[in-house]
Amino acid sequence: MSKFDPSRYTVEIKRISTPEDEVYEAKVKEIPGVSAYAKSPANAFDEARDALEALHELSQEQGLDFPKPLPAINPRHSGRVTLRMSRTLHYQAALIAEYEGVSLNALITEALFERVFGNRTNDGTPITLSAKALVHERSRLQKYRGCKDNVSCG
Repeated sequence: MSKFDPSRYTVEIKRISTPEDEVYEAKVKEIPGVSAYAKSPANAFDEARDALEALHELSQEQGLDFPKPLPAINPRHSGRVTLRMSRTLHYQAALIAEYEGVSLNALITEALFERVFGNRTNDGTPITLSAKALVHERSRLQKYRGCKDNVSCG
């Protein structure tokens, strides 16, 4: 039996503000109802991982199946999408792409990548779907941009 790896699970972090306080909620996407709360996103993330490990251990003790992590890639998604935008946005994006020396498609892909995988909380802690998905997508984007290594692409 392989060792349990909680880093393969999807932890979503959201800031919750109330009139009295501000906390971060970390939810495990694969297991509804598993969530943790803390004053910082990093602590909420760690608490959610701890909860995952405890639940996995409990399920093993009781001989129960434990939910599998989501795959990094879903075969139902081809990678193609049709996008409509205003003429003004199209023109401005085309100007930026031309200035940066990339295609409009590459510019849009990079912007979407940053939105999906590059979100950060106020204290700089990354909010990500999973480390596995992030590594895969960053590698794919670098290949798409023609990068040979991390140094030339950042």
